[in-house]
Amino acid sequence: MGRSTLSVLLLFLSAGFLHAQDHPAGTQLFQSGRQLFIQKNYSRAIQQLNEALSADPTAGYQPDARLLLTRAYLETSQPEPARREAERLIREFPRFNGLDSTWYYRAEATHRLGQPGAAADLWELTASNYPLSPLSPVSLLKAGRIQKELQQFDQARRIYLRLINDYPNVPEQLEAQSDLGELLYFLDEFEAARQRFQSIVNHPKATPAAIQSARLRLAEIYLNLKDPGSAENSLKNATITEAFRNRFEFVTAQIFIQQNQWEKGLPLAESILAKDPPDPAVYPRYAFLMARTYRRLQKYSQSIDWYLKILPVSRSEQRQFTARVEAASVLVQAGDTARALSLISEANRLYPGQQTPQSLVLEARLTDLTGKYETAFSLYKQFLEIYKDHPEADRVRYEAALLAWNRLKLRSLAIDLLTPLMVGDQSSALKDDAAWLTGLLYLESGFTGDAFRIWDQFPNTFPGSDYQAAIRSVMDTLTIPKLNTRDFTSGMADLVANLNPSNPKGTIHYGIGKLIFSTGIYLSTAASHLRNSLGSTELSPAQREDALYMLAMLTHELGNHDESLGLIQSYLQQFPNQPRAPELQSLYLEMRIDRAETREITDIERLISLHQDPDLRALLTLRLALRRSMTEQNQDLIARLKAIETTRLKDETAGQIKKVLSTRLAAAGDTSGAIRIWQDLSRSGLSADSEWGLRQLIGCGPGFFPVLERFDLLTRYLDRFYYSSIADQFRVQWLETALEAGKTSVAADWCNQFVAGERLFSNDQSMVELAYYTRARALQSTDPTAAMKILREYLENFPDGKFLAESYRTMALISRQTGDLELAASYFKLSNVYSLGKTGTSPEIADLYFSNGDYRQAIREYTILMNQLSEPDLTSVQLKITSAYYRLQNPGLAEKMEKQILQKSPSVDIRAGLATERADYLIGMQQYTAAIAALDGVIKSFSGSVWIPRALLKKCKALELDGKSDQAVVIYQDLIRDYPTSEIISDVYLSLGNYYFRKEAFDKAITNYKIIIDRYPTPVDRFQSALNNLIIANEKYGFYDRALEDLKVYIDRFPQDPEILDKKIKVGILLQKTGNHLQSITYLSQLLQGTSGGLKAEITYYLGETWFAKGDYLKAVEVFAEIESIKGATEQLDWITPAQYMTGQAWEKTGDQKKALDAYTRIVKRPGVDPIFKKAAQKEINRLKGN
Repeated sequence: MGRSTLSVLLLFLSAGFLHAQDHPAGTQLFQSGRQLFIQKNYSRAIQQLNEALSADPTAGYQPDARLLLTRAYLETSQPEPARREAERLIREFPRFNGLDSTWYYRAEATHRLGQPGAAADLWELTASNYPLSPLSPVSLLKAGRIQKELQQFDQARRIYLRLINDYPNVPEQLEAQSDLGELLYFLDEFEAARQRFQSIVNHPKATPAAIQSARLRLAEIYLNLKDPGSAENSLKNATITEAFRNRFEFVTAQIFIQQNQWEKGLPLAESILAKDPPDPAVYPRYAFLMARTYRRLQKYSQSIDWYLKILPVSRSEQRQFTARVEAASVLVQAGDTARALSLISEANRLYPGQQTPQSLVLEARLTDLTGKYETAFSLYKQFLEIYKDHPEADRVRYEAALLAWNRLKLRSLAIDLLTPLMVGDQSSALKDDAAWLTGLLYLESGFTGDAFRIWDQFPNTFPGSDYQAAIRSVMDTLTIPKLNTRDFTSGMADLVANLNPSNPKGTIHYGIGKLIFSTGIYLSTAASHLRNSLGSTELSPAQREDALYMLAMLTHELGNHDESLGLIQSYLQQFPNQPRAPELQSLYLEMRIDRAETREITDIERLISLHQDPDLRALLTLRLALRRSMTEQNQDLIARLKAIETTRLKDETAGQIKKVLSTRLAAAGDTSGAIRIWQDLSRSGLSADSEWGLRQLIGCGPGFFPVLERFDLLTRYLDRFYYSSIADQFRVQWLETALEAGKTSVAADWCNQFVAGERLFSNDQSMVELAYYTRARALQSTDPTAAMKILREYLENFPDGKFLAESYRTMALISRQTGDLELAASYFKLSNVYSLGKTGTSPEIADLYFSNGDYRQAIREYTILMNQLSEPDLTSVQLKITSAYYRLQNPGLAEKMEKQILQKSPSVDIRAGLATERADYLIGMQQYTAAIAALDGVIKSFSGSVWIPRALLKKCKALELDGKSDQAVVIYQDLIRDYPTSEIISDVYLSLGNYYFRKEAFDKAITNYKIIIDRYPTPVDRFQSALNNLIIANEKYGFYDRALEDLKVYIDRFPQDPEILDKKIKVGILLQKTGNHLQSITYLSQLLQGTSGGLKAEITYYLGETWFAKGDYLKAVEVFAEIESIKGATEQLDWITPAQYMTGQAWEKTGDQKKALDAYTRIVKRPGVDPIFKKAAQKEINRLKGN
């Protein structure tokens, strides 16, 4: 496949398959290498030790040299050769007395190669094979820590216990005690953890630092055991140094929190956790403490923040699950059911092994609340299938029946679900509920007799005929279709539960009034019944309190404020300590405020100050301030609102005050103050406040926020409030802002789902069109074929669409990118028609021919444009014509056009452009010295011109062509420093990368190529060139993993590349080099299917080499032998000879020197073999024969 025999030979040399010539001073080289290692000059040590090993393969210093070499490779961060040397040492010198160290460093190298599980096994084997070695305890400690990191907790516990029991007197034993204690603490095994840390405190050899750390952890364990007294004692006995200050203060904060001293504990804990980087072992526990504490205090926003901080840190599935479930519960309390549903669904989906009955039923209930009734019903059904014996199963069955009836309108299904609840051992209350609902279902279906038959079977549902009459009276007044069926069901249940069988008259009025009150309609009728009930003496105290409360609320709702005020005063006198008294007191004050005269305000302020609830006190103060604003200035109101302390209020109360304050600030012209409050509200844990704050911020418009901030605001809104009434409007803004911010791929991902129908709920055609166009824009550079297909689909579906001009223009750019200039020109013309309403040429069409090297056609197009344009566009076109003539090596016509331009006294930029193009012509004529001088003149004479970066780039080109690349590099670096945003900067990075690539400074080449890959995906040819060289540079530098990843990207992006087969073969080679032997074998075997000739021989060779690297030498011999039977195996490149050489190497590995000699001899005797290979084979023969 285009590779020379020499390149294959070099591959063998680099892999160490060919032996170097013996060196006479091997011992001296070894001593020198060892001394260099002691002096920590590891790079020189590696060189000397390798030379020593090559000098005398049978010398006695060989194992010591290989062990030193292994360690030197590790010291220089080269784990792959370190592991290779260690494995060779173990294999070739099984009696070496330093094998314990070799196994240890082999494990270390394996760990650094990113294979922690294998490393842990090797370290444990080190301790098993060499139990008396001083390296055994530290090997077990490392193995235990790795297993703990991998969450193999049982394995970690076993290894720690082995170290503790087998090595009781080594320092590592104490570390193992501490590690095991931390593991048990992490697993909530607090008593076992306490014993471990207590043993450290009591250990005579424990260091002061270890004792301090153990005492602090003991204090936390006691707190988890609900023993704050022992926790305080543990802290008192600890001598805390500065290194442990933060932990000490956090434990102190936990004690304060456990003792309900929030004002001390929470600020202290927050400040400590903000200092330390999160420790995955303990941070989640601390975060849970903070989240649950804030939840108890109804500070939902802070609570949710702490739950979410757990997710990126914790490695425990159980804690990841619990954090999501508890956060969802808090969000429910905060009223944000959409986010709550998202979190609980994520928890159940990501961690099915952690799912609980409570989490599944919570997801079902939230799904129901968000209107996804079919999904909710399937979740209820799933619960009943999985947890049919759960204590809550009957309650869930009842809820499923309510959903089936009330939302899905499936009465028969609801009855089927309810029927089992009316038999068996269910609680009588649930039986009654089921019977009541079943009766209502029959009643709704018109089967009144069946309904009362069901109810008669359950006397607690209908205690007597008076109540049946009452129900029928209600049904005569209120027809079921006018009611919300849930409210009706709830109201009926309340009616039955509260009726007093011994005094039916007054209680029936009360029950009917309560029922109608619950429906929210026929309020006058409800008030009439409640008045009648209060006029009787039959109500119990609880019923009288309830009736008085409802009537006060009803009369207020009906506008009878005087009556309402009187009823409230009566309620507060009779029931001052009832839970609803503060609510009515607030309503009383609200009505007083709304009707207040100026002289009454002072008295109302006094009454407000006596209110016990700080939140209601704040809301009443707000209401009074708004009342005053009717006669006061806006600034006075703002001052009063700012005076209300919101930090100690519930989120909901604080949010109401902030909304009013920010609105008034905006009206007063203090936009920055309003924006600060809106930003604060946008981060609220309360859904309504967050939505309102984000909406205000987005409404500020482009003038207030940079494009990336606007994109972030819109993204946050749509993530949280996807189904809001104005979401469609914001989705259009989001897509437009995404394009403006360069977030094309992000927008395209969304559009792919949208157009595919997953999110196709919008009736806004403009958004549908925008989705099509955005997808195409995103794919324009990465997958032009797909982009073109989408645009054609758009043009077909929307022949009168609003993005026709943009679509045709994008199609033109794609066609130009793929080299179809004629088609590109046609699309540009169509774009002109839809954008400008005219046909003919355009600057884009002319530029298209110019950039693709068709300078004659470009001149024709520019000439047509000259008749259509005016200054300054006319001069710009003339400059392009001048450039085209220079590129056609027609300086006469170029200079003629140049004179026409200069006669108009053009701008500095135009003159600089002319001079630069003239110099570029000299480069094309290979007059490098003259070109460099001319470009120096441009740089000196036009220092402020936009052409300076391009002039400097052309100077670099001339210098490189003139053999002065080192001078060019200095200018390249200056360009990056001085013109980082210039349009030519990507060309600079590519040129620099190519320079370092040629110099084999692959690390620097990688840096520059990587910048192009990350920042400049277009033009595609430059991107492809950079990616290709990046793959080679990574491989040369030993970054095989990176090379492999980049190679996969290359194959996906450029499947039509002529060298794509070479790239695919390289994937198999790199899989082998990264140690993924089985993947390499599978991949190459699949690639081999359907091939023949030299290609088949090449793939077969690398397949054999992979079996060799895997250590299966007989299989390697078998595969190498297949190459000789492949027709055409030597047509383009001789694959038989390297296969025979590797066959010899494989036989040597199996110990069969006779067959190895035979393989090497076949190379020497075979005609037509390259002399280099014959010489190498002969050297192997001599070595094996001892010559």
